[in-house]
Amino acid sequence: MGKILSPEQARATYDLKKGPTNDISEFEVALEQEGIGVVEIPFSQSDFDAFREGFIVCKNECPEALLETAGRFDERRGSEYGYTRKELEIDLVTGKQKEDPKHITHFYNGVYNLWQERFARGPKPLRDFLAMGMELEDAFVGVALQTAKVLDAGGHPNLLQAYAPEGRTRAFMRYVHYDSYEPFDEEGNLIPMNADVAKRHYDIGGITFQGPTSASGFQANKQGLFGHDDAWQDYDSVSGEAQVLFGRTHNKVFPFDDPLGHRVRRLIPKDKEVALEDGRLVMSQAGTLLVPERSALILFFDMPDVDAKISKQETLGLVALNGEHLRSETVT
Repeated sequence: MGKILSPEQARATYDLKKGPTNDISEFEVALEQEGIGVVEIPFSQSDFDAFREGFIVCKNECPEALLETAGRFDERRGSEYGYTRKELEIDLVTGKQKEDPKHITHFYNGVYNLWQERFARGPKPLRDFLAMGMELEDAFVGVALQTAKVLDAGGHPNLLQAYAPEGRTRAFMRYVHYDSYEPFDEEGNLIPMNADVAKRHYDIGGITFQGPTSASGFQANKQGLFGHDDAWQDYDSVSGEAQVLFGRTHNKVFPFDDPLGHRVRRLIPKDKEVALEDGRLVMSQAGTLLVPERSALILFFDMPDVDAKISKQETLGLVALNGEHLRSETVT
């Protein structure tokens, strides 16, 4: 690891500035105009479905061993690896949901040898799941590096030096599996914000690659987290593709690139007939409401030697992109 740089030091060290935009790729044009671009990935929806099924088998058949995968390799953000469980949490004062019920597994290429040694005699479903995850993570990082090269050759000269100095990378892949739950208070009233399995936010890191999902629901808003409701656009995952967006750390280093506000909306009728068709949840008849299960695969690609010290308030839009404090809500 090199010396940890602030955003200002990173711009000076790597000579980072906005390059000419008269001959940039369509991908980069989409990032600039829409806040989101699309790249090809070398795995399909069916590959993701097999991986997701592997997780479900582990969760049901060897949950204790799954817990033993967890650890961290340093104290910086994004250093956690392995499996963790998040339980549903409700703010008793506001009645709003603070934490979604979900399962998270982080894959990082520096930890696979440890897992192989630790679980050499472990449950086969777990060994298979970890091996599949590392294969997907390795492929995802390759996509991220290629994307960095495209940006470097376009309107982001020297970006590759910031994201892969001397060939070093810092990336982790997240597999997240959201539980199903009902978004109501004790009196049975719907709490609209609790219909989001991922509340509106900016990602904290560099470049995010949204990969395959088990169901729709991902939405983004180029106007920001508090833009008009009509500005939230749906972006369904497509087999063999990933959606690319910038986080707040990237914005601090490249201030001409805005981070993209996004969320996941999953409010659907509860007793509709549900079936999977081409990896999508398909509904039929009307009924009551719930937030159904949803799984997703995401790669977070960061700059190894940069720490922008982003606060949680910044990821929630309570601090403007220029640093101005906007709101005074308590952040939990």
